[in-house]
Amino acid sequence: MTITPLTDGLVSIHRSGEAFLGIVTYIPAKPVSTAALARENPGHGWMVHGATVTPWRIAGVTQHEGRIVLYGEAVAARPLSEFLRLDWEHLLPYLARVADGFRVAEREGLEIGPVHTRSILLTDDGGLLFLPAALSAAIATQQSAGNRMEFFSVYTHPGRTDRENRSFALAVMAYRGLTGEFPFSTTDEDELRNLMRARAPMEAWLRNPEILPEVSQQIDAVLRPEHTDTIDAAVWTERFRQWRHESVFRPITDEERSEILARAAVADKRSSGVFRRREFWRKHWKRVVTIALVVALVGSVPGTIIRNRLQPRQTAGLPPTEVVRAFYGAINEFNHALMEDAVVDGAAREEIRMVTNLFVMSRMRMAVEMTSGFIDADEWRREGSPPIPEGAMPWGTALLELEPIRVEENEVVYQARFEMWMPGEPGEPGRPVEQAPSSTDTAVVERVAAQGFRRTERLWLRPDGEDWVIFRIHREEESVIDPAEFDREE
Repeated sequence: MTITPLTDGLVSIHRSGEAFLGIVTYIPAKPVSTAALARENPGHGWMVHGATVTPWRIAGVTQHEGRIVLYGEAVAARPLSEFLRLDWEHLLPYLARVADGFRVAEREGLEIGPVHTRSILLTDDGGLLFLPAALSAAIATQQSAGNRMEFFSVYTHPGRTDRENRSFALAVMAYRGLTGEFPFSTTDEDELRNLMRARAPMEAWLRNPEILPEVSQQIDAVLRPEHTDTIDAAVWTERFRQWRHESVFRPITDEERSEILARAAVADKRSSGVFRRREFWRKHWKRVVTIALVVALVGSVPGTIIRNRLQPRQTAGLPPTEVVRAFYGAINEFNHALMEDAVVDGAAREEIRMVTNLFVMSRMRMAVEMTSGFIDADEWRREGSPPIPEGAMPWGTALLELEPIRVEENEVVYQARFEMWMPGEPGEPGRPVEQAPSSTDTAVVERVAAQGFRRTERLWLRPDGEDWVIFRIHREEESVIDPAEFDREE
């Protein structure tokens, strides 16, 4: 038997005068592994030529350069991963071929597993070879983390089915072909999965302003976390064929390009901030709960946390305007009990939870360092935003403005404009991340950077018994406050 490398992951095998195509599995070539694979049938792959489907069967198992190799019928082919390096015009016909192969596989009910760009081969005669699904899974499992990211993870959404992921993978390939970048950019697999679940990528036309917005929208819609409709392979096949005949690009001026790229930078900064804040709370909620339990056990949580629901609301008797002001003011005071009194029907649930968590963390830091580390954002802003003491950060709402939108007997609507200052995420550029000493082995209080937002919200109030309560809050606008504004003020 002679083995000749063809391309990364593929070898040519000649045995007893017969030629075979060998697939490197990345599984270490130990005797027990080779024997086990020789006994077990990993299934077969599928050759797709137009509407014709034929099985591609495994003929044997061998080893090469310390890795197990499975081989079958000789086929002149190269992996999809090589074609994805082409520019858009040259890539497009191959994307159309892959999408059509997916269409045939879905129609025939073929088991082809998740998308791995080393496990899909484009044959020299215009067909496709889908390697056995079990073999594809083995390759993904045994590859290095770097190879797994490049050839598998970036095309695989953790919350979607194999069929949905085929559409997702085609969208990723199209996005990268048009913009030169992956929609989700990171070198860490866990972070990549979290990005896919929680953060919409920058729209393709913002990355490359020449892209037609309607083309961008068709791609972006599949990549968004809230995507629910499955775009089947037949639709993608038609799209790619149409894009081959109708340009996906548009002419724009240098001024238009500059404006779009500036807009992209703002959108990316805002999206990154929202995602990192969400990730901070996702990663640290257990720590917060642990701190809460510790504080509760030593009796330092005031009785308002576990309060008597039969007591009158703290907002009892207040007119609607004052209920709204009390609600926003309670954020600065970490008074989650008052916030709960001011709302019904689950309004402001996330804000109340954040205030509760930060209250507990501030109490733990107070116990350790005799300071909470927070300063009232409204007082700070009204004093002209003086330099912040080392180790402190502004917290809460500032410069609140209320405007009545509708006032009726049983419903009042207000528009609120204000600034919201809160902890950002660890590692905020230009801001040091410090860690305070802990009084226990189970609780650590992190100091993180502050981040400010300008927000516009609409609030709906109605009577509940004798009290006015907020039953709905809708955020209409939010923009990140550039710290450079305060550098200029200083």
